Amino acid sequence: DSDASRETGEGGGALVVSPSFAALQDYIDISSSLPFTPITLVFQDLKYIVPNPVFQRAKAKAYAKAQAEAQQGQIDSHAAKAASSPAVPDVEQGAVGASGAPEGAAPSPPPIEARETLQLLSGITGFNEPGVLLALMGGSGAGKTTLMDVIAGRKTIGSISGTITVNGHTADPRAWSRVMGYVEQFDIHSPAQTVIEALRFSARLRLPPSFNDQQVKAYVEEVLEIVDMLPHMNSLVGSPGVSGLSTEARKRLTIAVELVANPSCVFLDEPTSGLDARAAAIVMRAVRNVARNGRTVMVTIHQPSIEIFESFDQLLLIQRGGFTTYFGPLGANSAALIAYFMSVPGTPQLPAGFNPATWMLEVTGGSMATVLDRVDVDWPGLYAGSELCRENVARAAALIDARGHDCPPLAVVTQYAMPFGTQTRVLLDKFNKAYWRSPGYNFMRIGITFVVSFIYAAVYWGEGRIPNPADIGSVQNVMGIMFASSNFLGMTNLMSVMPVVGYERVVFYRERGAAMYDPFAYGLAIALVELPYLLVQAFIFVPIIYWMIMFEPTPEAFFYYVIVFFETISFYTIFGQTLVYITPAAAIAQVVGAGFNFLFNVFNGFIITYPDMPTGWRWMNRAVPPTWILYGLGVSQLGNNQEIIVYGGQSSTVSEFMRTKFGYYYYMRWWIVLILAAYIIVMRVGSVVALKYWNFLRR
Repeated sequence: DSDASRETGEGGGALVVSPSFAALQDYIDISSSLPFTPITLVFQDLKYIVPNPVFQRAKAKAYAKAQAEAQQGQIDSHAAKAASSPAVPDVEQGAVGASGAPEGAAPSPPPIEARETLQLLSGITGFNEPGVLLALMGGSGAGKTTLMDVIAGRKTIGSISGTITVNGHTADPRAWSRVMGYVEQFDIHSPAQTVIEALRFSARLRLPPSFNDQQVKAYVEEVLEIVDMLPHMNSLVGSPGVSGLSTEARKRLTIAVELVANPSCVFLDEPTSGLDARAAAIVMRAVRNVARNGRTVMVTIHQPSIEIFESFDQLLLIQRGGFTTYFGPLGANSAALIAYFMSVPGTPQLPAGFNPATWMLEVTGGSMATVLDRVDVDWPGLYAGSELCRENVARAAALIDARGHDCPPLAVVTQYAMPFGTQTRVLLDKFNKAYWRSPGYNFMRIGITFVVSFIYAAVYWGEGRIPNPADIGSVQNVMGIMFASSNFLGMTNLMSVMPVVGYERVVFYRERGAAMYDPFAYGLAIALVELPYLLVQAFIFVPIIYWMIMFEPTPEAFFYYVIVFFETISFYTIFGQTLVYITPAAAIAQVVGAGFNFLFNVFNGFIITYPDMPTGWRWMNRAVPPTWILYGLGVSQLGNNQEIIVYGGQSSTVSEFMRTKFGYYYYMRWWIVLILAAYIIVMRVGSVVALKYWNFLRR
């Protein structure tokens, strides 16, 4: 146990002395079926600065106010010119400085809206060693999660300075992400997976290819035992608060998903958040087991119970602004921590039976009960000048020297653990199961297709047969059914896919942060899993309407209609996915999708045909994909029709009418298939590029 590694040191605390690497490796080999590299993590003088959103808003308001005042000044200019005599003040004014404050007054710190940037971390130094459970604590907004995100390399905005070393070498982001597990505060999982499927998915994509499937399965079962999830291994994850796992079991699954990657270092962001005392104890027992296996473990935690607090080995306490208040060991029954704070005169005694964590936060002004009270003691300043701080700085430097000499730098040959083909196969297996277990999505769109096909067939019964001589009404009826059906079912697919991919996008962000797979493998897998469902839709809809409406009774025309309709619903489905990937939320994507549908309907050549369209807008007709959908369906039924049609006092064949009135040429039919295929491919590639580079997860 880690208690054996605690030795009393100077400055009212104790130094945690790690066991030798050889002894630690023996311990690891006994307690884990897969070997891993022990990690000593050191971070020195970490600072993190971000743009101040309050300043940006205030700047925008000030600009708007200045514009309004300028306009008002122009209005009042004549009145200003009329004032011919200088104004004399009624009362003598005191002298003021450049800032507008009375001379001699002490300068006050600028208000928050006057600061262009905010410093969230202010020179934090610390370390974490194998087998040691480190707690990050502080009041709300102190910077606990910010510090962890900076160390883990997960910040997407702001400026970071300082050094982060792994085993004595500067952390390489790609290698660092491969040996690290990050358990986020919010438990984000695919709801249609079972517990064991979620773990095998993570393990297979993150463990090296040298581990065969049997080793992976055995290790997954070992992790299930570590986190006490064996009874739930075949349970569906479900949706939070709706179905599936309880909150506490979901949290343990989140931990397990990271553990099956066999990480050397594990970060956990508030793993007990939202849990009752019993559930929190179960989760922390699992976390403690992880540390006992020789891994480096860092946990942010808010206000733990006495039992949970004293399960930690070390504590890093920070205050708002990212200042270190305390970094050192807890000691048995938190003795080292209590001794440090009690060494400061005026510190209130810890009441008997009182929680040391709560007492510590109240003393330093970090609890909700004291966050608004004035704290007279400069705790960060006291720590910066303490013997404990000097010991920690020296220890950090010594660890870098020792580990840098004993351990080679972390190195990875490839960005991802598994090759592209394996990534695609594993993702496809996941999506296949998820789609099969999602009747609300797939059965709905297939059911709607079935019902709508019979409605259209009943309303337009026999309208596909063009009489001889023909009239414009019969041609418009044929074009109308093709326009209405393709647009309605296309938009049904577009809207119905958005909530599905919207939730999965959040899961994708988590999995991408763990470097599980290439976004192009993700895009290929989700394209392949849609194919059978889209084919089912096409082969339900087309045969029903085709023969009941009595379209062109030739095999070529029938199968051509199937191909174009399949491309139609494929395009709309992929377009819906892409809109989700390029907008912040699925609800916004639906609004944007409705806007695009308006443009499609205006410019697709049905309401106003291409020859009748103003010349300056014809490029829009050729740019929107539904133009080619309607073009393809139209020429398949009418482009080669030789029946006579009379219109405007003139007569011609239907095929000639389609050329002059709609601009549709029969020879273009197979080119249209290729054009629609190109739209689908470009849209699919665009969706993957959006996933790869368009990130709405700001940290």
